[in-house]
Amino acid sequence: GSEPAFAWRESGKPFRKNQPQFTRVRFKPRYPCPEQSSSTRLARKSMAASFKPNLYDPVVTAAFPSTHQTIKVLFDNHITADFKTIWLRDNCKCSLCVHEETRQKLLDTPSLDVGAKPKFLNVTDQGNLVIRWLENGNDHISNFDSSWYASTFGVARMLYRYGQSFMHETFDTDSTENHPDQPQIALWDRTEIWKNFPEISYNEVMESDEGLKAWLEMFYKYGIAVMRGVPPEQGSLVKVVNHFAYVKETQYGMTFDVVHEADPAAHPAFSGLHLHHHTDMNYREKSPGMQLLHCLKATDPKVLGSDPGGMSFFVDGFRVAKWLEENEPAAYQILTSTPIRFQIKNKGKRYSQLWPVICVNHDGDVSEIHYNNRTMGPLQVPSHIVLPFYHAYKLFSEKMRQESSELKFHMLPGDLVAFNNRRVLHGRTNFNPTSVSRHLVGCYVDIDEAMSNIASYYPFRYHFRGPLQAMDDYPVPQLIYEPLVIFVCSTTGQGEEPDNMKHFWKFLLRKNLPTNSLQYLRFGVLGLGDSSYAKFNFAAKKLARRLCQLGGENLLETGLADDQHDLGPDAVVDPWLSNLWEKLAIRFPLSEQLKPLNNSELCPPRWNVSLVEPSAETRVSNTNEQVPTYQPEHKLSADDPCCITVKTNSRTTAPTHFQDVRLIEFSAPDLNYSPGDVLMVQPHNLKSSVAELFTMLADNVTTSLGPDTIITVTEREPDMPVPRALSRPITLGQCAQQYWDLNRVRSFYSDDKTDMPVRFEMFLQATPHRYFFHLLSHFTTSELEREKLLEFTTAEGQEELYNYCHRPRRTVIEVLQDFSQTTPHIPLEYMFELFRPIKPRAFSIASSPTAHNKEVHILVAVVKYQTKLIVPRYGLCSNWLAALKPGDTIKAWVRGGSFHFPISQNVPVIMIGPGTGVAPFRSFVQERAAQGSARSDILCLFFGCRNSAGDFHCRDEWLSLEKDEKLRLFCAFSRDQGNKVYVQHMMKDNASLLWKLVSTQQAQIFLAGNSKDMPKGVKGALEETFQNYGNMTQGEAQQFLDRLERTGQFQSETWS
Repeated sequence: GSEPAFAWRESGKPFRKNQPQFTRVRFKPRYPCPEQSSSTRLARKSMAASFKPNLYDPVVTAAFPSTHQTIKVLFDNHITADFKTIWLRDNCKCSLCVHEETRQKLLDTPSLDVGAKPKFLNVTDQGNLVIRWLENGNDHISNFDSSWYASTFGVARMLYRYGQSFMHETFDTDSTENHPDQPQIALWDRTEIWKNFPEISYNEVMESDEGLKAWLEMFYKYGIAVMRGVPPEQGSLVKVVNHFAYVKETQYGMTFDVVHEADPAAHPAFSGLHLHHHTDMNYREKSPGMQLLHCLKATDPKVLGSDPGGMSFFVDGFRVAKWLEENEPAAYQILTSTPIRFQIKNKGKRYSQLWPVICVNHDGDVSEIHYNNRTMGPLQVPSHIVLPFYHAYKLFSEKMRQESSELKFHMLPGDLVAFNNRRVLHGRTNFNPTSVSRHLVGCYVDIDEAMSNIASYYPFRYHFRGPLQAMDDYPVPQLIYEPLVIFVCSTTGQGEEPDNMKHFWKFLLRKNLPTNSLQYLRFGVLGLGDSSYAKFNFAAKKLARRLCQLGGENLLETGLADDQHDLGPDAVVDPWLSNLWEKLAIRFPLSEQLKPLNNSELCPPRWNVSLVEPSAETRVSNTNEQVPTYQPEHKLSADDPCCITVKTNSRTTAPTHFQDVRLIEFSAPDLNYSPGDVLMVQPHNLKSSVAELFTMLADNVTTSLGPDTIITVTEREPDMPVPRALSRPITLGQCAQQYWDLNRVRSFYSDDKTDMPVRFEMFLQATPHRYFFHLLSHFTTSELEREKLLEFTTAEGQEELYNYCHRPRRTVIEVLQDFSQTTPHIPLEYMFELFRPIKPRAFSIASSPTAHNKEVHILVAVVKYQTKLIVPRYGLCSNWLAALKPGDTIKAWVRGGSFHFPISQNVPVIMIGPGTGVAPFRSFVQERAAQGSARSDILCLFFGCRNSAGDFHCRDEWLSLEKDEKLRLFCAFSRDQGNKVYVQHMMKDNASLLWKLVSTQQAQIFLAGNSKDMPKGVKGALEETFQNYGNMTQGEAQQFLDRLERTGQFQSETWS
């Protein structure tokens, strides 16, 4: 009718002349992307961050329908470009199609009509292209204005840029990366996966190697594995990951919470919207291999009686790809050869990467799936590929979305799902966040370990020099010039290379590398693995194979160290290293003037340590001055711990009681916390241990060493940087008191990994390893001591070493005292090789932020116990805390705890906390009392101890709260009568009250204390209550208690 069939630019301005024409650059997709040099990568990232537009700004002058569902766009330099209508519809950037904040796509591409045609076209005076579409009887307007791409791009320049790709006839499809073989897997659909549902219990995984192995094998086989019964509390997910790997930090942090946010600008995952099938982070250079989701809170459909929504679903992308290959081979070819740009804006940063939907390896097997409609950018391919791609994309999506392809279930509190993010697509049904509770915690894992420095000191012995580096830190192109390289690598996950080897490995897999690239390289490979895994030492094997393919010469058979061997990895490492140096002695003979260092000669220490004469410039006040807090590689604290000051340090147990328990109150104006949080502290060594050390050092034959001796620690090699705590002149007294852990013996293996701090104080004694005794053997003047020290360094002597050091909890001070002919000869610089840094400890906060304003309290059981040694064993941190006096200042910070107390003040809370387990409940009850919401009808505390007059912690406070009817208190004093009475007995005596609170008022139950027998007894009392008052069978009572744990209605925090 009256609407024009085409759109002409309404402005009367003439065309600009002599503008540059399109350059026909062949498009090289990065799927998978080839590794580039560091400078190239930095240049690419820099360009993405600060793009500078060309001087020429093309202007759209006209647009009109052409043939084959195409719109022809004319620019003012007489260049035209053809845009498929489906491409234009798919790339509409209105608020209905794109999330305004993250720029993720809201439009569901597979739901579009591939044959979509515009109802109306128009080009405005500003050069904006306006298209009206008719969809489901309604108009939809696509306005390609200056905000279409970015504020610095006009629409013409954007269209001009994308239009280039449509003008090319081809794009390169040669992949420059060769993917390693995938492990044996089982493809599945809904029927197959439910027949062999991959699930296991939390206890099985955490308590036995067989359970962990079984769970990981499920993950390998199906790409997904479910764990049931994981404590539904913050920190549990990280605890599971740390059991077999470590968390991979991303732009979202170490972990992320998937919970509803009212902010409309929030990420779509934080809404109640339906999330279609997708894989995560396709816009990164390498998307994470494993994703884990742990459910903390969810509405149970069985309790609700209907589906509340928020159901999780998963699809085996490999099976869908296999179906596509067999039934629609043309579509399969399109999706494996067409690069898609995935992109996202997050916190001011833009991430962008090219991948095909289906990646295949060099054998033609599917290796990865990259699919996320929300982050898929505009298609940039030749024009004749556009329609076939959308047809193929739709076929793949429709097959994927069939119910027969989906594994679908409600995640309940305590459920944890791990899935291969490069194989299994996941999503979620919509739900109403105002009526449905849903809280997941997620993280990503590369399932790898850092390269061991097990052989770091051997090259010095044979006069070899060279850097010790992670493979990804090494400039790989330099490898062609290297005459000799020793590789040490572990194998992770599904036979994959470790995280710090991935770029190195990708470079080696380039197809364009000549087969004689490494003709001058001689190498050896030592693998560190575990034969309980299917791909045992696979990374080491394929590395050696690839190096040979490129012309390198393997000097000896690849070493395959096995953690499952009776003697551990040393059973392979020792003979492999001996063989290596024999080979090197033949291949690289030393000159006549040089001889290999024998065992009586030491390799250099990692740092230079020098004595400093006191002066105005180097003055260090005293040993009490705080050295910088030890910061492990994976930080367990805030970046800047604050100082807190002791107000009181009082004993809560009677003087005659065997156990010394302290309530320590600190002035802490800079700390913010909530009930359930924990206080992290950085302990110091006991003065007695420091005194014993300097008593021994006084006899040092090399130099006089005392607590006031000032030292500086500097780098010897750039690969061994000095930690921040030692970066300025300090006294030996500070080192001995605040930095060196005098209770522990340094490990032979990498000792800079973070040790998770204990939950409540316990004595930490690391399992000793051989390196400590290996070093000592070089310093002794006693043949008898040398013989014993060397015995401890052999693989055969490990049982003897265990019986000597680990079983009796022998400290490093005691070891040095035992080898009295060795200790006086230890050089100062080697003390930093023998002693490891003190690690932080954690304690439940026992105070209320409201009732105890600007204070923080902890309840500390002072650890002291006996082994076969005469001298008692003392807990480092608890005894240090017990010795603090009012006015003393220490460093501390707060970390979130595992207890999550109810926000509602009307929900009854049942607390079971014998002994020091009462600490978090003191925080919670005192906070409720300070808020005026503490009532005896909703707050119940079951406390247990030995004697009412001996160890009734905070007795007066509890009795006062009970008297004021703010708390219902039940006490079990196990030794105050002939028969022993524990908290579980008091619970059985009050079973009717417990059942009433749980069954009719949805009371929450919290349990804290020693994990030996008490938790089992408490759970037994609860199950007996459910049977007697809930008319349940034993099995039903157990299931009911399990459900309470899954939903977070029953939370426990116990320690050994």
